[in-house]
Amino acid sequence: MALAKPSIDVELWDDLPIQVRFFPVEHCLDLARLADLPDDVLAEGKRVAETLTALDAKHEEESESSRAAIRRKALLRLRTQLNQALDHSALPDQELRDYLRRFQDDIAKAFLHAN
Repeated sequence: MALAKPSIDVELWDDLPIQVRFFPVEHCLDLARLADLPDDVLAEGKRVAETLTALDAKHEEESESSRAAIRRKALLRLRTQLNQALDHSALPDQELRDYLRRFQDDIAKAFLHAN
């Protein structure tokens, strides 16, 4: 199954909707070459495309770092609270089980949110 190209619907004037499609940068640069645009325009387009690609890669890397930090924080919290429950809990067995079950759900949600 082919993936649909991302697009958005835009209204420039009342009752005149248009659809804006996003194409890969390489296709746009190829189209600019085919349109025989001046070399300085092509060079600027390539420079802008490279800058945007680098920014996108940086953003993706930062997002992954953020997800990893959330997972590390959740694991640290898990370790701390499990140690506290083991060392200091005066809860009856059933209440301790309920507490640990709720805590397990919270940690699972944190990991799902981090991914």
